[in-house]
Amino acid sequence: MSKLDQIFYIPDTVANWPWPRTINPHYEEKAETDAWLRSFQPFTSASQCAFDNCNLEELRIGCDLMHIFFLVDEYTDVESAPVVREMVDVMTDALRNPHKPRPIGEVLLGEVVRQFWERAIEIATPTSQAHFIESFVVYIESVVDILSYNREQSTGDHRHNIITVVIHQLNTDLEGAFTWTAQYIEELKSKFLAGIKDLPSFGPAHDQELEKYFAGIAMWPRAQNSWGFEGKRYFGSRGLEYQKTRRVPLLPKVGYHAQKRGKEVVVTMIES
Repeated sequence: MSKLDQIFYIPDTVANWPWPRTINPHYEEKAETDAWLRSFQPFTSASQCAFDNCNLEELRIGCDLMHIFFLVDEYTDVESAPVVREMVDVMTDALRNPHKPRPIGEVLLGEVVRQFWERAIEIATPTSQAHFIESFVVYIESVVDILSYNREQSTGDHRHNIITVVIHQLNTDLEGAFTWTAQYIEELKSKFLAGIKDLPSFGPAHDQELEKYFAGIAMWPRAQNSWGFEGKRYFGSRGLEYQKTRRVPLLPKVGYHAQKRGKEVVVTMIES
């Protein structure tokens, strides 16, 4: 492979996105949720160091749910589809039964989700609870992104990445997969923006709440993109450079730790 072949281009999927990068005004509240997650000791000390290196506190509100997504990502990447399905079922059961003690020996995700949801339902309405459970399961079953591909292909955890899926499904190469995915994202963006313009009116009070709701949804892709480049999880200390140039060196293979499970899972740090 030539030096040129080792460089790939990441499309700018948030170019012209109407919602700019912002910092949540309550981001300092992350300290309490950081302490909560640490109490589980979900990783080895080495992997915890890599986890902490994400600079999450500087990029978005440190909420319990975001921590859960981190755990789900690391715990499921090394597993087969049937095992991941079991983990999803465990988390779903924890959401539906937040006051039920989790079985001894169960994957840690069950108790983490149970505690999170037990606190969340104290302020969530029954309607929003039902909506969250449905959306959470859909999210867990479908979450994919392009910024994590380089890190995941390097560690061998890229089986579930959308770029890998597109390469196999469309029988294309890396460049073709990124191009197709970027085009698909553009289609989704167009549908979302068109839908925003066609929202019916439910009266001033409800319209204002609806506007806040969709603004929150719209900020997600912006926040995810900003975090992906500004944090160190995917690009080490060169994220801002890659965000400008969009040209990223393909990382070398560092070994696959599929034999590591649960708390022993290896969280790989990306060196500068």
